Amino acid sequence: MDSILRSDEKIQIVYFTGAGGSVRVASAFACSFSQKGYEVFILPLDQQSCEYQEKPTIEHTVGLLVLISPFHAFDAPSTMCSWISGLKGNKEIPTAVITVSVAGQIWLNTAGRANCIKTLEEKGCITFYERMLLMPASIFTPGKAESAAKLLQVLPLKAEHSVAEILGGNVRRPGKTKLFFLGIKKYLKNINV
Repeated sequence: MDSILRSDEKIQIVYFTGAGGSVRVASAFACSFSQKGYEVFILPLDQQSCEYQEKPTIEHTVGLLVLISPFHAFDAPSTMCSWISGLKGNKEIPTAVITVSVAGQIWLNTAGRANCIKTLEEKGCITFYERMLLMPASIFTPGKAESAAKLLQVLPLKAEHSVAEILGGNVRRPGKTKLFFLGIKKYLKNINV
C-alpha cells in the first residue's frame, strides 16, 4: 500500500489522558505505525512531562501529526488546547485528530473537535482525518466488565484500521470533500459575491 509519508519522515503522537483511555489509544497507534516501519515520537501532555509547556513544537522531520485526547466539558482538555495554541506556524503538516470518549460519536463530541481543528488550521496544520474511538467508562458510571474487556480487546484492530486509512491518505472529515483539501478553500476566499 502506498503511504502519504516518505520513508524518512517520522510521526509525532501528542496525547493527553484523563482516566487512561488516551494513553492506551496512543500506545496502540504508536505500535501500529512502528509495525509499518515508521519512527514515532510520543509526547504525553501531563504533569510529569513539562517540556510541552516551554515550547510546543513539532519535530522538523515529522511528516504526520496525530493528536489523541479525551473530552472534558464538551471540548478538548485545556492542556491540549494550550499546546495547540502555543504552536508556531507549521508548513502544512498533515494532521489526524483522534478523540476518545465513553459516549461515542455524538454531536457534542464532534462539535468539541471543531475548536481544536480550527486552531490547528490557523497554525498551518492540515487536518485531513478525524475519528472517535469508544473506550470503557471508568469514572462516573463504570460499565459492565465484559463490555469493557471487549472494547479494550478490539482497540489494536481499530488502531490498525485507522493507521491504514491515515497512511493511505483517506480523507475522513464530516462534511469535507477532497477538493477542500486540495486547496479550493484558498481560491474561494478571494471570490467576492
